[in-house]
Amino acid sequence: MAWTVEAAVRSSCLDRIILSTDDEEIASVGKQIGCEVPFLRPAELAKDETPGIEPVLHAIKWLKENEDYEPEFIMLLQPTSPFRTSEQIKEAVKLIQTREFLLFDSLVSVVKPDHSPEWMFVEKKDGRITPLLYSHQVNRRQELSLTYALNGAMYIARTETLIIEKSFVTERTMAFQMDKITSLDIDTMFDWKIAECFVRNGLALEE
Repeated sequence: MAWTVEAAVRSSCLDRIILSTDDEEIASVGKQIGCEVPFLRPAELAKDETPGIEPVLHAIKWLKENEDYEPEFIMLLQPTSPFRTSEQIKEAVKLIQTREFLLFDSLVSVVKPDHSPEWMFVEKKDGRITPLLYSHQVNRRQELSLTYALNGAMYIARTETLIIEKSFVTERTMAFQMDKITSLDIDTMFDWKIAECFVRNGLALEE
């Protein structure tokens, strides 16, 4: 969490940095490292099966009802992506301020996947595998379509659109490409070990 908050603070481009948590200890740490914690998230929105968008919508609603505060944009920075940098945050915020972004409602960070979906298969109940995508067969990497995967590091959306769509990804979403190191999303112990390796080798430290 500290890595994410420090990057947000260093970016110097966010009006407010607000932590949503249901845990008193995490809230206390958040305040110490530079977050506002104006509320504790309801326990029903802090379960493993809680959709990721629900805590964001709760925060928007709470701030509107209790502070009469509703920003034009919301940026979600998940602590499971600790290696995203302050410069990347700054670049993403700059993009939503451009004339080109008038055609979009949101921006999400992406990374090129290790394997193209054109080389992926699904298993049927009888054990047979069939192509995930029913397109022409691709035999050479050079023929593969350019694809991206969400990396979970940064999400930005117009607040009014987010309330309506209840998603950061719509038909009017811009991609912000990131490299594999800053895209690391820690969801498993294997991911944690990779993160430790990056840190030990100085691959994930901001200047």
